[in-house]
Amino acid sequence: MREARGVPAPSPAAAVWPIFAGLGALTWAVVAGQHTRPAAMLLLALLVFSVGYRWIFAWPTLIGTTILVILWIPIRRFELPGSLPFSLEPYRVMILVLGLCWVASLLVDRRVQLRRTPIDGPLLLVVLVAAASVAANSGRLADGAVNDSVWKAMLFLVSYPIFFYAVVSVTKTYADVERLVRIFVAGGAVVALFAIVEAGNLPVELDAQLETVARSNFGGTLPAGFTAHPKRDPKTDELWAAVYSPIANAIQVVVVGKDGRVRRTVDVPTPGSVMVHDCAITEKYFVLLDLPVVFTPG
Repeated sequence: MREARGVPAPSPAAAVWPIFAGLGALTWAVVAGQHTRPAAMLLLALLVFSVGYRWIFAWPTLIGTTILVILWIPIRRFELPGSLPFSLEPYRVMILVLGLCWVASLLVDRRVQLRRTPIDGPLLLVVLVAAASVAANSGRLADGAVNDSVWKAMLFLVSYPIFFYAVVSVTKTYADVERLVRIFVAGGAVVALFAIVEAGNLPVELDAQLETVARSNFGGTLPAGFTAHPKRDPKTDELWAAVYSPIANAIQVVVVGKDGRVRRTVDVPTPGSVMVHDCAITEKYFVLLDLPVVFTPG
């Protein structure tokens, strides 16, 4: 059996038209006196596509890129510009592209076939239960926020079987499996490297449905990052946080008032770049943990 390597690619002659399209757009921008930067970027993208379309549409590239996008780009945090009813998050774009290529291959490429797996039944049951739950609670969907949240969750759920069956359909050799394992290991190692430091990122504002609203710097008063483990002072309702960094020999104590603005910061020197997982607050003291685990440059 021949191995399914990718979506049937167009002939080399068919790949020439994007170059002419890009040159045409750039020429129009120059003649019309428009900004040439967008046209130049479009031309560059079309040139890259024309040269590497076979590699771009190869299954290892599509699947590997989708995995890395899911691992590296946090969901509900970044999105591409657009005026669609739903947000163009990178993982959605990749799942859409992969799904369309997979369906097209099922229709025209005999090497790509829908294959059964031992978990077909459980996967189908999960999807049916979710659909039944939505149908049974249809009255609650009158709330616009709830309706949007539910359908986003359903689309998110459906994306898993699409990706799963696309991978199963085109992964047929041990070399393919080994390639996927390497991508997961390498991508996971990068995530683990950055996950060592919990503090340092901006805090995220959530709405009543726990959807991400925006990242906040407390009205411009937060000097750098924040922490995942702030402590609330029950007497003043202030938030106390210990912010650390792998490149700073200090722990920054940040105090946020009830108005959501930073009231004061204090840098506490440490012998090295200490990895602080948590902190504590008492009636009189704010306790910092000077742990033996430190960051050292490789």
